Amino acid sequence: MAGCCSLFRVACDQMLPFDELTQRGQISRLRRLALKSLGRWRLKGARLRLLNHGENTVFGVRLGAEPERYVLRVHRNDYHPLGDLRSELVWLDYLGSRGIGTPLPVPGPDGLAVREVYSPGVPGGRRVSLLLKTPGRIAGMGRWGRGRARQVGRLIAQLHLAAQDFEAPPAFSRRLLDAEGMVGARASWGDTLAEPLLDDEQRELFGWARERLLNELAALPRDRHSWGYVHSDLHPGNVLFGDGEARAIDFDDLASSWYVGDFVLNLLPLRRKRPDLASHLLSSYRELRPLTEESLAALTPLSHARQFASIAWLRSRADVPGLLEALPERIHLVSDALADWRAGTNPQEVGR
Repeated sequence: MAGCCSLFRVACDQMLPFDELTQRGQISRLRRLALKSLGRWRLKGARLRLLNHGENTVFGVRLGAEPERYVLRVHRNDYHPLGDLRSELVWLDYLGSRGIGTPLPVPGPDGLAVREVYSPGVPGGRRVSLLLKTPGRIAGMGRWGRGRARQVGRLIAQLHLAAQDFEAPPAFSRRLLDAEGMVGARASWGDTLAEPLLDDEQRELFGWARERLLNELAALPRDRHSWGYVHSDLHPGNVLFGDGEARAIDFDDLASSWYVGDFVLNLLPLRRKRPDLASHLLSSYRELRPLTEESLAALTPLSHARQFASIAWLRSRADVPGLLEALPERIHLVSDALADWRAGTNPQEVGR
């Protein structure tokens, strides 16, 4: 009987629209698409291991008895235009040429690094890219010591120095995370004030926060030293440690923005939990690149802008099972943080 129930669920999954599938059902269809795409790189017969199903769906790729050498990304349909995806791969190649540890794109035999692949049950198909796997291990912030904090500070400085020297080719394009792009009515991830779960009190608070953030962010400098291409999602899960250095992965949110924003998800938590390590991260960064306390003051509005935007980000990912369920709690947490900020307390909270 249990086998019959299982077969019934599989049959139902095959009939359901993609957005109505369970997480398992979505992954199953995307795995078939991913396996089909490997032929474009002449990697037929490779085995896939699911690494993540969220913003994108990511698989580790193993050939025969070899170690896992590649990472295959199945990109969201509605997040990045094709030109932006190609620009991310140009950026990764550029960072590699600077000796910075990042994933490197793997072009196919015809030179294409991003493919459009179609598979039954996945409407519109998906764009797919293949990367060389970056060596190293993730270490939660609770496992950071002085050495890892310094490695992260050095990594961020290297990324910013590279960005400062970068001359974008004519077709290079990535999203803009300025004041409007982060918290405006036409923000990159959507209009937070359009969220239907906000009650009247929360909507008034978020309206206040938007006006303050628009004003404070618009006042930040955008000179060559302050503004450029940033990772913009450098939380501990996107940093690998190995061979005495930190390496960055997941450049899906690569954008034009303020350099100091790359400290929101690492320096701010350390300042609250391990101020000694925060000092080591900053001193290591400053050994390679100047950073003033005036620049660091911008972390307060940038942190709150990230929290503010996280509401629209979750709403825009409603098709990913599990994310929408987190929205009420996220609204509650962000509302508390913004209320504290309005009252003049607890000014530096970390976003999603």
